[in-house]
Amino acid sequence: DLRVIFRSSPAIGANAMALPDGTMIFTDDLVNLAEDDNELTAILAHEIGHVAHNHGMKGMVQSSLTFWLIVMMTGDLSAFSDATVVVPAVMMSLSYSRDMEREADAYALKAMSDHDLNPTLFVTIMERLMAAHGEDRGPEAEEDNSRWDTLRDMLSSHPETGERIERFKQTR
Repeated sequence: DLRVIFRSSPAIGANAMALPDGTMIFTDDLVNLAEDDNELTAILAHEIGHVAHNHGMKGMVQSSLTFWLIVMMTGDLSAFSDATVVVPAVMMSLSYSRDMEREADAYALKAMSDHDLNPTLFVTIMERLMAAHGEDRGPEAEEDNSRWDTLRDMLSSHPETGERIERFKQTR
């Protein structure tokens, strides 16, 4: 069972998310950002991809297994205060999360193709999301790919938005 609910959240702004039970949450800011209902359909297809691939539950299991493994290896809960233990676990988890985002994008791309929806719909809403979240830094910033950008990308739970947009542009 899939269910879509709408919420206002100034804390997270324009966003959508899928919960393990099949509930998908769209923020009012995201709805207001869309210029076409089919842009929201593109985001919905992505969120359905998370549900179809059971990403919410897989993420919880992966986090639990990582916690259990660290406790079993160290024999001590206080190991979670040691950065040499926690940082690799967090990095592994973020990489896993980025892979799930790519999988949900692939699901959305196929669903859009199956229903004759132009992938440009995903591109346009993602470009607006990128600008709304302050990721659109222009060509000058792209040339200055600093260490901070690399660190930000490594610590992100999502693949770089430009990478995601390019994947959809290539399918036109």
